[in-house]
Amino acid sequence: MAPELVAQSPTLRKAGQDLQKAADDLDREWQAIQGVASSVTFGTDVVASLIGASYQAAHQMAQKTYGSAAQAFSNFGAAIAAMGGVYDKTEQTNTDNVKRLAV
Repeated sequence: MAPELVAQSPTLRKAGQDLQKAADDLDREWQAIQGVASSVTFGTDVVASLIGASYQAAHQMAQKTYGSAAQAFSNFGAAIAAMGGVYDKTEQTNTDNVKRLAV
């Protein structure tokens, strides 16, 4: 027997909103540390220059990762919240159709 799908649209909407909030929090926290990250200075010798270049490369990778993750969480949260609306609309349509058949 196939598992039964039970959708609770208010829960879906809440979960979607919470995931979008988590994405906003992640983005806000990342932006908050940018001032500190950009103010890190390195010396002028060869070793310090290599460390500085490595740091910049790692920082750019982190920027892409955090930005991408925040956007993905936000998009997924919006999709989950929208799913709750789709379930509600489908349930209403089914209820209306059954009522029409009963008349």
